[in-house]
Amino acid sequence: MTDDTQTTNDPVDAFEYLSSHGCNEQRSEVRCIKALSDLHDCTNLWIRFFSSLDDLSPLASLKNLRSLGLQACTALTDLTPLASMTNLDSLGLAQCTGISDLSPLEPLTNLTYLNLNKCTGISDFTPLSKLINLTTLELSMCQTLSNLSVLTDLTRLETLSLFQCRGINDLSPLSNLKQLTELNLWGCLFVESISPLADLPNLKHLILKSCRRVKDASPLEGKGSLKRVNLAASGVDLESLSPALRAKLYR
Repeated sequence: MTDDTQTTNDPVDAFEYLSSHGCNEQRSEVRCIKALSDLHDCTNLWIRFFSSLDDLSPLASLKNLRSLGLQACTALTDLTPLASMTNLDSLGLAQCTGISDLSPLEPLTNLTYLNLNKCTGISDFTPLSKLINLTTLELSMCQTLSNLSVLTDLTRLETLSLFQCRGINDLSPLSNLKQLTELNLWGCLFVESISPLADLPNLKHLILKSCRRVKDASPLEGKGSLKRVNLAASGVDLESLSPALRAKLYR
């Protein structure tokens, strides 16, 4: 007879998902993080809402980690312990608003996915240029991002989110990202020209919602790769579009 209610004593499974809902006090959070240093076989770890987490050094011994998520760890400022975790291919730091220095990420050249959504403390995005194997990059609500030239060498990018990155006005550096298939520019209020997007041969899904200064959508006309485009609340006169382009619109 088999037992469908079998439980596992494997600590790796127990710690793949860690939330402050299980460590309600600051002292408990610290104990939880220190305990992770013994999980040498752990490959996937997600830590969220640890508001007092400011030291990642216990994670430095987890050499087998492939995927690490640190969401809304708002006291975190120093990413130095991550520099030795060169096997990482996925890293999430969304809403870690205390982070300002990305240079410790430069050695993580195996990363294919990076999420920096709402990391509002970052002013220098230059270290991203070293992460040449990225295929997905999330930079939504990074209000201080203004110069997209730091992305020029990320030629393997397929998905890029710049949702509400209101410091951006020049898209020309994106013209080098020939593998890009999905681009989210929703709420990039100071973008005017989308001409550089005409140079993206694989672009399939484009969001220009609320890009009010974008008035000319002609660079998208005749773009065979494009399957869906959102121009809602942009400056484009939708009636002026060709029937072929209008057929690709969605809200």
